[in-house]
Amino acid sequence: MTMELRRSMTCNDSSLENKMVIEQEELRAPTAAEMGFDKEPFRLGSLAIVVLGATGDLAKKETFPALLDLLAHEYLPPQVVIFGVGRTKQDTGTFREWLQPWLVKSFAGQMKRCKEAMPNFLKRLTYFSANYDSQEDFARLALTLEAEETQMFLEASGKAEVPSEANRVFYFAIPPFAFLAAASSIKATCLSSSGFNRLIIEKPFGHDLSSAKSLAKDLGALYEEKHLLRMDHFLGYEICQNILSVRFGNAFLEPLMNNQHVAAVRITLKEDFGTEGRGGYFTHYGIIRDVIQNHLLQMLTLVAMEKPCNVGGDVRDAKVAVLKAMMDIDPEEVVLGQFTSGNGKPGYLEDDSIAEKDREKAKHCATFAQLVIRIDNDRWWGVPFIVRAGKGLEESKCEVRIQFKERHRDPRLFPEACPPRNELVMRVSPHEAIYLKFNMKTPGLSTSVTTTELDLSYNHRYEEVYRPLAYTRLILAGVRGEHESFVRDDELIRAWELFSPLLEKIEDGKKEVLKYPFGSRGPAAPMPFSASGMDPSRRKALLIGVNYFGTRAELRGCINDVHNLYRLLTETYGWPGHCIKTLTDDGRGNGGMPTRQNIGQHMSWLSDGAQPGDVLFFSFSGHGAQKEDPHGYEEDGMNETILPVDFERAPCLTDDEISDIIVKRLPEGVRLTGVMDCCHSGTGLDLPFTWDMRRGMWREEVNPFHSMGDVLMFSGCEDDDTSSDAAGMYAAPGGAMTTAFCDVLRRNPRPIYPQLLQLLHQHLNRGGFSQRPVLSSTQQWLV
Repeated sequence: MTMELRRSMTCNDSSLENKMVIEQEELRAPTAAEMGFDKEPFRLGSLAIVVLGATGDLAKKETFPALLDLLAHEYLPPQVVIFGVGRTKQDTGTFREWLQPWLVKSFAGQMKRCKEAMPNFLKRLTYFSANYDSQEDFARLALTLEAEETQMFLEASGKAEVPSEANRVFYFAIPPFAFLAAASSIKATCLSSSGFNRLIIEKPFGHDLSSAKSLAKDLGALYEEKHLLRMDHFLGYEICQNILSVRFGNAFLEPLMNNQHVAAVRITLKEDFGTEGRGGYFTHYGIIRDVIQNHLLQMLTLVAMEKPCNVGGDVRDAKVAVLKAMMDIDPEEVVLGQFTSGNGKPGYLEDDSIAEKDREKAKHCATFAQLVIRIDNDRWWGVPFIVRAGKGLEESKCEVRIQFKERHRDPRLFPEACPPRNELVMRVSPHEAIYLKFNMKTPGLSTSVTTTELDLSYNHRYEEVYRPLAYTRLILAGVRGEHESFVRDDELIRAWELFSPLLEKIEDGKKEVLKYPFGSRGPAAPMPFSASGMDPSRRKALLIGVNYFGTRAELRGCINDVHNLYRLLTETYGWPGHCIKTLTDDGRGNGGMPTRQNIGQHMSWLSDGAQPGDVLFFSFSGHGAQKEDPHGYEEDGMNETILPVDFERAPCLTDDEISDIIVKRLPEGVRLTGVMDCCHSGTGLDLPFTWDMRRGMWREEVNPFHSMGDVLMFSGCEDDDTSSDAAGMYAAPGGAMTTAFCDVLRRNPRPIYPQLLQLLHQHLNRGGFSQRPVLSSTQQWLV
């Protein structure tokens, strides 16, 4: 069980956040009656809460302080009895003495009400020693429970009759290997026959898909799903509880939560401490199992799910629906790391708790992971959900950051640069907050744009409001039977289906674990995400749309090709807008009106300073022309495409010149992809065949660029049936080849070249177009 986020909220933290809460003499807390649950079954009959694993770390730090908080605020009824069950042999008095200091220094223990209620809490707390696999021990526990329940009910109610219903909640603060034994013992001997019975079970719920299925099956054989409450404490955090209210409670926001407006979603959990003696445990779990597969994935589902009424009546139905829409995680979009010594702190492998037999396994254990989750549905197609978690980093922070798309820069309004992306940030810790980053003019005489925040900081706005911690909130939800705050079995299984294949590859040593010094931001290597825009300095794009003498429809199609490709790169592949230059002859491009000179200048910009690992993208969409050689065609398959074709305003720019300006200047290891969509022109750079004007047919020839594995260029030579006013992917006209290219890569973000070729053929054939782009490399298409 992890203590990452919770640790920053204990009284040992001297931060302003905790001082502002703890120093309050009286926080405004609604009563049970005001909350509307004073007449619920758990308050009318007897109630027993049994904590298994009572002497463990989780129980003393989280479970019992949460129960103290609930009792102090009278959310638990006065007749409640609390039992601690453990294997340690001791009496109740000894247990109370041992537990009291932990209660005193807990977050709850600092509040005035909890201090006053602590004697009453300890009075009703009973310790019972038992082995979890012993039905005899639990049979004795059942007898003790019945006696204590009746006595406490009679004392609290002042009545002479025993309660008509006895309700019991069993909280499993025990290791997973003991789940089944304890559940079986409770089933056989300890269930109430007159009221409800509920089991609150802590994670981890299995180690992989197979163990999770086995655990779900075995528990399901003993209990119906309605009796089982699988706790993920992140679902109890104030901000996580607020995600759905923010999303669906604001009429302006929900229409923006889709791939038309969101560029990326980032979910981050950073810790500035290491494993601190938990390395032995952590070696067998790693950062993905520890926090990503459960905690952060739960946060992601809340951000991405549909409104529950659209997919079922339960929040968990909506969460399962979005989990099922998630695509397999691509190992190429995963970065793993392990912290080494730094800033005077030891490295992970120096943790003494790692057993000698596990030392080799520990070398491959990730303490940092960053991965991309993609969702295959209409709302989120093409939006990368970038999930990042790590230990031993430069700060502790947990947040959801929704990054909206950059607007297209209008040089009349924004002459300097395109305004930065707007962001909606929901910060879980430290200092709970929800804020919106938006752009405005810098105050004063300046006309430059600055970014500011509309900020809701909980410690300022709700300084005197009672805000229970996650365990307090979720234990109350469990006692009340609010299942939507817990994880359902199908939700759990689908989460493991997503992550088990990735974990198998990692643990087989098929994925490198990079080193990073303690206190840094993580691994120093470039992040190989095709769609995250993680390293914009290593990617550039030049998109040209020009048609000086074509029809209005043809002109519109060429310009729309630019806009469609711009959206492909920014929406599907996450490129920041400032690394993309556009030239269009309607004046809306951010590189100016295209001329022969500035097209050449911008092509030079594309290739200038290129280094191995850089990714370049070039597109020309226009009305071309064929330049004849003395024989009427080009023997080498080059020098065919002429850009643009208005010979007075922008004299000829041939594909040989494109080759000289861009391709021949690139060092090995620079990836260049080009899309040429030129009506009524040849196809020189890209295809190993060309149009023979004299004979009126295609003929085969060798294209020298196909021997360069880093370069891919292809295009379509359109005729009257495939003119540039064909329907585009965004309901805007565009060239057939560009339309096909955008549509294929939007739906298949990571094809290798032969797959891309096949998909393009299928798309063009469906449209009745005859272009046949030919590709020869087996590399992945990466941007």
